[in-house]
Amino acid sequence: MFPAKYCERMATAGAGLAVPITLKIYPDAYHGFDDPSVGELWYYAEARNYEKSPALGAPLGYNRAAHEDAIKQVREFLAAHLK
Repeated sequence: MFPAKYCERMATAGAGLAVPITLKIYPDAYHGFDDPSVGELWYYAEARNYEKSPALGAPLGYNRAAHEDAIKQVREFLAAHLK
């Protein structure tokens, strides 16, 4: 599991590329936020988590609002850039 700061670094590093990078961080969303089968927030003790020592354990949980917005964001991005 990796925190959002790694995504922020990749987006910054990719600034100026021919294809724009859009990053949206959902503060109340965890890994699995876009998968309804993950269910409500729970703690996955065996997940690799390089922000911890030992490097195990992370929260997971579905977030309907973040999921729906992510789908909307992807559709808008694709519509704008795949003409």
